[in-house]
Amino acid sequence: MRLNRTNFLLIPLLFTTLSGFGQDPNFSQFLGSRIYYNPAFVGSVEGMEINLDIRKCWTSVPASPQSYLLSLDKSFWNIKGLGGVGLFTLKNIEGAGGLSTLIFGLPVSSRVRLTEKITLKMALMPQYHAKSIHWDRLVFSDQLDPQLGKVLQQSPGFQYGTANLFSFFDLGYGFIFTYQSHPEKQNKLLNSVINAGFSLNHLPEPEMSFLGMPYLMASKIVVHVDGYFPLKRSFLRNEMSYLMPQFEFEKQGSLQSYIVGLSVKRNPIIVGAFVRNKNLNPKNTTDLILLFGYQFNLNDKQSSRITVNYSYDVTFSKLNNHDSGSHELGVTINLDNFYIFHDCENCKDDKWILGN
Repeated sequence: MRLNRTNFLLIPLLFTTLSGFGQDPNFSQFLGSRIYYNPAFVGSVEGMEINLDIRKCWTSVPASPQSYLLSLDKSFWNIKGLGGVGLFTLKNIEGAGGLSTLIFGLPVSSRVRLTEKITLKMALMPQYHAKSIHWDRLVFSDQLDPQLGKVLQQSPGFQYGTANLFSFFDLGYGFIFTYQSHPEKQNKLLNSVINAGFSLNHLPEPEMSFLGMPYLMASKIVVHVDGYFPLKRSFLRNEMSYLMPQFEFEKQGSLQSYIVGLSVKRNPIIVGAFVRNKNLNPKNTTDLILLFGYQFNLNDKQSSRITVNYSYDVTFSKLNNHDSGSHELGVTINLDNFYIFHDCENCKDDKWILGN
């Protein structure tokens, strides 16, 4: 029976599936999946924000990972000390055995103003994880005959029984320091903003194994800095432009990565370029991430808008001979003037209010 090189690329994924140990799914568009990376982002923008992120990795590799992330968060700045409440769900499918992960999270953040321009946000995110696998999709060596191929429906040496599903509860923590140049301005689009934060996930480390083996899910730390800087209005169209630099460091177990880059926004177009490295040495770059986005404004004040971002990861790692890159689509809906039961300090008639 002939095995090509792509089959051998999937062997590490197979052993990962058997042990139950794994790494959290990753996304290239940090701002579109920021609640997933740091729950302290919940309530960081006024009103309500909805994010949808779809990622398809290593498109030329069979059984490559696919991730779907949906999040919603609502700010409650009128309640002293409260930042916001959110909800997110993630679905990830990977491997030849259809290893599936489903996560539900309920982040809640606190917001404390330290100075006129600096705010501290802290968050706790309880999570529920459910993992499942289709053992019948996997083929082990003792099921194969050198000439006839697969001859047995189940491996005699590996009796998995009904061990195809397990679940556990988990916790995530997040902290963000936010600096605003002019917090008193009503037009937030003219305000320079810098976020510096970190988050901890899987503390304490939860047990996870399909077969009852003593495996713990490795804790994860994320450190990030991002900014939003308005530039002078264009002399051609009286439109504002913005620079949005980003730095992210992520470490889980023995695996770590850095993402550094810059996006430029000139309404309604957004373009960006980022690099993903194993360390800070440019020679170890594994991916070049190219981003293009478009913002649809639903009103003249841009307080209601839909932003669609597409990114493509160009791979420079050892997978580049077998991989045509990774695709990611993100959709963000912002409703700055959306309030529930007058949960704003000065609700006006032009705001979207439920519960009147």
